[in-house]
Amino acid sequence: MRISMDRPWLVIATSIIACICLAIYAANTLTVNVDTNDLFSRDAPFLQAEDRFNALFPGEADQILVVLDGPTKLKADQAADKLVERLSQEKSLFPSIQQPGGGEFFRRNGLLYLTPQQLEAFSNQLTKAQPILATLSANPTLVGMLDVVSLIFQGATMGEPGVADSHAFLTQLTGAIDNGLNGKPASLDWSALLGGSIGPKIAPRAFILIHPKLDTGQLTPGKPASDRIRATANELGLTEANGYSVRLTGSVPLSDEEFATVEHGSTIAILLSVSLVIIILAFALHSWKLIFSALVVLGMGFLGTMGWAALAIGELNLISIGFTVMFVGIAIDFGIQFCMRLREERHRIDDFRLSLESTGNLLARPLLLAAVATSAGFFSFLPTSYRGVAELGVIAGGGILIAFVLTVTLLPALLAILVPGPEKKHVGFTRLRPVNDFLVRQRLGILGASALVSLLAFVGLFLLRFDFDPLHLKDPTSESMATLMSLASDPWTTPYTLNVLTDGPETAREMATKLSQLPEVRDTMTIFSFVPEEQARKLEILENLSLLLGPVMDTPIQPTQVSIDDLSGALDGSRADIQYYLESDQVNEPTKTDAANLSAALNRLAAVSDPAKLQAISNEIVGGFGEARSLMVAVLDPQTVTPESLPESLRRSWIAPDGQYRIVAYPRGDAQNPDELLKFVDAVRTVAPDATGMPITIHESSSLVINAFITAAILASISIAILLWLTLRRVSDVVRTLLPLLLAGLWTLGLCGLIGIQLNFANIIGLPLLLGIGVTFPIYLVHSWRHGENNLLSAPVARAVMFSALTVLASFGSLAISSHPGTSQLGILLTIALGLTLVASFIFLPSLLGKPPQQLESRD
Repeated sequence: MRISMDRPWLVIATSIIACICLAIYAANTLTVNVDTNDLFSRDAPFLQAEDRFNALFPGEADQILVVLDGPTKLKADQAADKLVERLSQEKSLFPSIQQPGGGEFFRRNGLLYLTPQQLEAFSNQLTKAQPILATLSANPTLVGMLDVVSLIFQGATMGEPGVADSHAFLTQLTGAIDNGLNGKPASLDWSALLGGSIGPKIAPRAFILIHPKLDTGQLTPGKPASDRIRATANELGLTEANGYSVRLTGSVPLSDEEFATVEHGSTIAILLSVSLVIIILAFALHSWKLIFSALVVLGMGFLGTMGWAALAIGELNLISIGFTVMFVGIAIDFGIQFCMRLREERHRIDDFRLSLESTGNLLARPLLLAAVATSAGFFSFLPTSYRGVAELGVIAGGGILIAFVLTVTLLPALLAILVPGPEKKHVGFTRLRPVNDFLVRQRLGILGASALVSLLAFVGLFLLRFDFDPLHLKDPTSESMATLMSLASDPWTTPYTLNVLTDGPETAREMATKLSQLPEVRDTMTIFSFVPEEQARKLEILENLSLLLGPVMDTPIQPTQVSIDDLSGALDGSRADIQYYLESDQVNEPTKTDAANLSAALNRLAAVSDPAKLQAISNEIVGGFGEARSLMVAVLDPQTVTPESLPESLRRSWIAPDGQYRIVAYPRGDAQNPDELLKFVDAVRTVAPDATGMPITIHESSSLVINAFITAAILASISIAILLWLTLRRVSDVVRTLLPLLLAGLWTLGLCGLIGIQLNFANIIGLPLLLGIGVTFPIYLVHSWRHGENNLLSAPVARAVMFSALTVLASFGSLAISSHPGTSQLGILLTIALGLTLVASFIFLPSLLGKPPQQLESRD
C-alpha cells in the first residue's frame, strides 16, 4: 500500500485504465445466454437422452406455439389457414410450420375421429338441419334465415314434434343480433349448427406450431420471428376488435420474455441498490471524500469484474447475471471496513499519512482473509454439474478478489489525494457497550436460547419442501407463461408429458399398451392414434348421409343482395309468427324462452334506422354459411386413413428419420404437484427407463441441484476452515468463526420450512452464497476480539460490519422487488439468510467469545 501513498496518481491511472480496458473487452465479447437448457452440464444421462430426442425430432425444440382463438371454431381454423399461408412465404424466417389438428387433411377426414355413436348423432342432427340448409342454400341472406325462423314457429304453433331441437339455432341467432347491435362480431357458429357440436365440446381455437430461425445475435433471439407473426396477424385482421386473439407461447417466447423480465428487473434492482448504498455510505462515513472514493472503487471493481467474466466464461446466464446486482453490496464491504477503520485511526492519530498507514497495517490481514474466504465460498461451485451456478461462482470469486485488490491499491491512492479531515470522536457504537456487557454476562442464557432456536430450526428442516419446476420461476403475467398455464390445465395440451422411443411399429404398439396400463398414466398417443378405428362403418354412415343431403349440398349458392324493404318484411313476418306461437296453447320450454328472447332481439333490429348498419349486421350473420356448407360437402366425402396417408409433417413428428417411433404418455394426476409428478416419472421409468420430457427434466434436475449444493457447501466449509486455520492458527478460533455461520444456515433453512418458503432453482443459490458472504462478519469480529477488543459491539469493527451488512441487504432487498419470480425469491431468501447471519454475529457470537484473551490472561 506504500506505493499508493507515495505515487497515488500512477496507481489511480493504472487502476482506472486497466478496469476500463477490461470493460471495453467485456462490451465487445461478453454475451448473455438466456437458454435454461444450458444451466446444467449436458453430460448428465437424462440431458444426453433429451439431446438425442431433440436431434431426432428437431421440431420439438425451439418452438413458437401460436394459440389462435376466434369467434367460432370454423373461423379460428380459417384464420389459422390464412396465417399459415402468409407465414409460409417467408421460408428464411419460418423453415417449419405445422397445424396440429388443422389443415386440409383434418378438415376432410375429421368426422372419422368421432365414435360410430357420435357419428350417428351427427347424422341425425344434420338431417334435422336440412330445412335450414335447403332454405339458406336457396336464399343465403338474413331474409332466408328469417324464413327458417318462421317455419320453426309455424310448426311449433301447430304442435309439431322436434321443435325443441332448434334451441341452439335460435339461441345463436339471438346472440348474433345482439352482438351486431352492440358493435361486436355478429357471426354464427355454423360448424356447431350443422352438427359440429356432436362429441366433446371443442373450444373455438386453432394451433400453429412454428420452428423459427433464431437470430443468435440478439439477446432475445426469437423476437424477430415473434414480431413478424404478430404483425402478420394484425395485417390479416386477427385482432380483438374482430373477435380474435393471437397468443404466443412455447420455448422461444418463454425464453425471450423471461430475459426481458430479468433485464427489466435487474436494471431497476441495480439502480435501487446503488441508490441505497449511497445513502448507507452517507450515514456510515460522514465524508464526501470517503464516499466518493469508495464509490469509485466500487465502479472500477464492477467494470473489472465484467472483464473478468468475459475472459473466464465469455457469457452471463440467467443465474450469473444476478451477480451484477449482488456485487454492489458485496464488494463495498471492503471499502466500508477500510474507511471506517481510517476514521477511527484519524481520531487516534492526527497525522493523515500515519493514520492511513496504520489502517493498512491493521486491516491487511483480515481483509485478505475475508476476500480469500469469500472467494473460496464462491469457487466451491466450480466442481458441480450445475453449470449456471458454477459460472456464477467463477465470476463472483474473481470479482471479490478484484474488489480486494482495488481496495488496498486504488482506495488508498484516492484518499491520499483527497485527504479526508480528522475525526473528532470515536466512531463505534458507544451506546451498545451495555448491550455487549449484558451478552457477555448472560452468555450461558444466550447460548442456551440459541440452542433452543437451533433445535426448533432442526424440526423445521423436516418441513422444508423443494419445487424445481422451472415454469414456477417465470413471470406468470407474461403472455407466453399465462398462455402456457391455460394450456397446462387442459389434459391434452399439458406440457408435462413424457416421450418414449421404440424401434418399430409393433414395438411402439406394445409399449403404448404397457404404458396405458399404468395407474399413473391417463393415456398414450402414437402415430397410430391418428388412424381412426372402425373406418368402414363410419364411411358407410357418411355415404348414406351424403346421399340423403345430396340435392341440398349440390345446389349452387347464388350471392343475393337483400333490399331493406325485403328485410323489413321478413322481420315483420318472423315477429308475427313468434307472437302467434307465444299466444297459442302449444307453448313450452325451452322454446317459449327462445321465442321471447328472439322476439325482443328482432324488435331491436327492426328499430335500427341506419340502412348501412342493418345491411352490415345482416351480411355478417349469414356471412359464414357458404364456407360452412362447402366444408360440410368436403367432410361428407372423407378418404380411408392409414399411417402412410397421414400428412408428412405429422408423420415427421412421430417417426424419426432412423425409423424410431415416438410414444407420448399423459399423466393422470396433477402434474404441477411435485409428488404426483414424481409418481408419474417413476411409473413410466419402470416400463421405459430412457423416457424423456419435462417431468424427467424437473425430477432429475432437482436431484442434480441438491447434490451440487451439498457438494458446494461441503467444499466451501472445508476450504474456508483450512484457510482460517492457516491464518488464525487456532482450531478454537476457526470454530468461533464458522459456528455463527453454520447456525445462520440452519436457522435459515428451518425458518423456510416453518413458514412454507420452498427451495427452488433460484433461491437455493443463496445457501452457498451465505457461506461466501456471511463468513466475513465473524472474521472481522473474531480478529478484533483476538487482538484485545473488550467490547465488540461498541468497537469500530462492529459499526463497519453493521453498515457493510446493510449495503448487502440493500442489494439483496432490491433483488426481492424484481418482477421476475426467480430473482425475487433469491432476493427474499438471501435477505432472510443475511438477517439471521447478523443475529448470529451480533448476539450469539459476543456471548460465545466472552472476554477477549488479553483480559482473561490478566485476570488469571
